[in-house]
Amino acid sequence: MMIRHWMLVLVIAIGFCSLALSLTSPTVAQDCPDGQMRVNGVCGDASPTSLTAGWNKIEPGGETACAHDTPYAYWVRPGTSNHLLVYFQGGGGCWDADTCRDTGEEFNGFYDSAITDQDDPKWSQGMLDFDHPQNPFADYTVVYIPVCTGDIHWGDNIHTYADAQEGDVTIHFKGYVNAAAAIDWAYTNLAAPDSVFVTGCSAGSAGSIYHTPYIIEHYPNTPVYQLG
Repeated sequence: MMIRHWMLVLVIAIGFCSLALSLTSPTVAQDCPDGQMRVNGVCGDASPTSLTAGWNKIEPGGETACAHDTPYAYWVRPGTSNHLLVYFQGGGGCWDADTCRDTGEEFNGFYDSAITDQDDPKWSQGMLDFDHPQNPFADYTVVYIPVCTGDIHWGDNIHTYADAQEGDVTIHFKGYVNAAAAIDWAYTNLAAPDSVFVTGCSAGSAGSIYHTPYIIEHYPNTPVYQLG
């Protein structure tokens, strides 16, 4: 029997990110044929050999959705090594009609509720600045998982909050489903990475904590590190 090796480092923190706000429109619906996804706006193959260098936007469709049933997307940056970085974006949360209400803006003061161009990690700095000569993750394949559901990447439910005065609010708590779709890209395309580093900030820290045990279970012979 092969010995299962892994390391789980848990640090609760709210760093590692900056929250970008935007008033741009949500992504268009993903309506590709079976077996394809919308990659950089075009239906096709999402395997690493088909992706461009740098960041690639992937709309998985299926059961994924943002808070108000707009399309979900994640980003992948193919690497040159056999190492994987999974990054969970932060973006607040909501818990009742007032905090979950759709105001027509991506950020309503409590949480991000849609995927927009401002979620593109090309705007990111720090550990996601791959032009920095000292970035230790420069050659990693990166799966960048935005949040747009107000549920810290944990949810799988559609819930209606009653509000007799301003109207009921129905929200798609699909953070778990969205994150699982993004992580499944890694499972499909990196069968046995040399290592996996899972991290995030704010709400993304909570997401990284929740999903890391599943990643460890999927890669039983790969060192898995978690920081968030």
